[in-house]
Amino acid sequence: MTVSRYFNQPDKLAEATRAKVEKAVAELGYVPNAAARTLLRGRSETLAFIVPDIINPFQTSILRGAEDMALKNNYVMFIGNTDGDKTKERRYIDNLIERRVDGVILNEGATSKENIALLKQHNIATVLVDQPGEPYQLDSVRGDSYQAGRMLTQHLLDNKHSKLVFIGGNPDTRSLQERLQGYTDVMNEHQLDPVAYTRDFSSAAGYDLTCELFKDAQPYNTIIAASNSIGIGVLEALQDLNLRNNKTPVVVASFDNVDKHTSKLFKPFIAVAEQPTYDLGKHAVELLINRINGATQTPRTIILPFTLQT
Repeated sequence: MTVSRYFNQPDKLAEATRAKVEKAVAELGYVPNAAARTLLRGRSETLAFIVPDIINPFQTSILRGAEDMALKNNYVMFIGNTDGDKTKERRYIDNLIERRVDGVILNEGATSKENIALLKQHNIATVLVDQPGEPYQLDSVRGDSYQAGRMLTQHLLDNKHSKLVFIGGNPDTRSLQERLQGYTDVMNEHQLDPVAYTRDFSSAAGYDLTCELFKDAQPYNTIIAASNSIGIGVLEALQDLNLRNNKTPVVVASFDNVDKHTSKLFKPFIAVAEQPTYDLGKHAVELLINRINGATQTPRTIILPFTLQT
């Protein structure tokens, strides 16, 4: 009983007793049984974050913010990478339910209606990132993608980049729809024709769409990439097509930057609409912990502004 109290209610132990138990724990390398503690408390003190692409700098920065906030509140975070595979996502969800995690964060591209319903059925607190929570009556945090689309397009037009084309992104996702709408509205306001080619958020999509678009001519001088991954694919295609170093090079703007270390070595994009990715992760965990603790009833939505990096 004394050892249990040391781990669960150390303030209720006399200082001398606490010191003795601490010494014994250190000597024996004792670690409490997490499963037993979960049964006793009704909580596992674990969270999970499911993402579609863990190597994307956008995702890793969000994860860093989430993990820091989780540890600050004495939670351990599991991370699952789905590669956009719904079957893989379901395997993670089933396993997390079995492990009795206290809450789950789902990033856009790692979410299905069926899996959200399953989490709700098992009363597991859930927060959505980079997508709206309203359709599911869930807490959510995301960047203002419409504002970002307008901001980036207006900046390019102000700097004489009038022959614009928008490339990439999954047309079924809210973030792409809002970014594209922002671009379209600004182009229409300047009486310019908005042109967009979409597929998904991969670098392969950026490469393939760019090669197809520029294979016979150079109809545009500036490409807006729907994400940093797409932007990298676009740059690779322009390099292969010899359209980056000629007399009238094609330049690229993007939503979200490459990782900070790479961007210090070279500047791949002429302008970037950048989300506060670390804060997205931090706020997601804050929302999740409040939900776990019953501190909120009505679902909350946090929308954060992008900033322009040039």
